[in-house]
Amino acid sequence: MHLLDWLILAVLAVGVFFAVRYLLKSKNKGCVGCRNCPLSKTKPKRK
Repeated sequence: MHLLDWLILAVLAVGVFFAVRYLLKSKNKGCVGCRNCPLSKTKPKRK
């Protein structure tokens, strides 16, 4: 394998590392709120 191949693999490995780390850190966090959530079936009424 050439140097460019190793660099591409290194960049991909770093990207996968940060993606997995983000998923593990945000695993137990809920959403911020349901006000603007497209998955929310009921929207709070404004006064």
